[in-house]
Amino acid sequence: MTIIKRFAAPAAFPDTLILDIEPQVAYPAGNLLGAYRFKRSAKASAAPKAGSWGAFDVSGAGDEPKWDAASVVCTGQILAVTGQGLPNTGNLTFAAVVRQAYPDGSPTTGTQFFIGRTGAAAQTIGLIRGSGGTLAFTCGGVNVGIPADGGDRFELFLGTYNRATGATSIYRPRTKTSAASTVTAELPSGGTVRLSGPASSSYAGHTQQVWNCCYNRLLTTAEMDDLYASLQASLAVGGVEI
Repeated sequence: MTIIKRFAAPAAFPDTLILDIEPQVAYPAGNLLGAYRFKRSAKASAAPKAGSWGAFDVSGAGDEPKWDAASVVCTGQILAVTGQGLPNTGNLTFAAVVRQAYPDGSPTTGTQFFIGRTGAAAQTIGLIRGSGGTLAFTCGGVNVGIPADGGDRFELFLGTYNRATGATSIYRPRTKTSAASTVTAELPSGGTVRLSGPASSSYAGHTQQVWNCCYNRLLTTAEMDDLYASLQASLAVGGVEI
């Protein structure tokens, strides 16, 4: 149980505490590798929802992540699942709720990386946001993106990779906006799962993130929409509107 808000007691009941509890997210069934809700502290946020992935670690150089009641801001050190690689087989779906802006006080430049794996272009896969605000899914050196929308706000977006066909896609449930592309070479497996934060000159943008997850299968559009509705209801209790 997590206490998100404490409201003033009603005048008629001065000794009463009214608590607002964040409802659980209804995750689509099957092949969830891990889901992470970033809030309050690394200790409070580290345990994954389900699946084979374990808790994340804070690693790298620079300033430590900053935690608040709803999100984590990474300006130096990153969040990663140490020793955990991507699956050797099967398709992938990545999802993240992120701030569509740079964190307050951070440089307003640099591509942001939210969940996936970084490395050489042929090995990189994950959800990113460019300096111009474009949301994108990068896979094997191929980016597929959708235009920025809604300004400085928190947003859910998802990316998929079909290992058999090379098909990739990105989807923003709030506006029902999508785009698709194709990767010609199969993406290698392995590598270290990375969840948020700047790394290397390619993804130097500071990040502010609320939640993310990864599936070892393709979510359907209907499942993505249902996940959005559930996240919308859950996160709104903590003051995050998506």
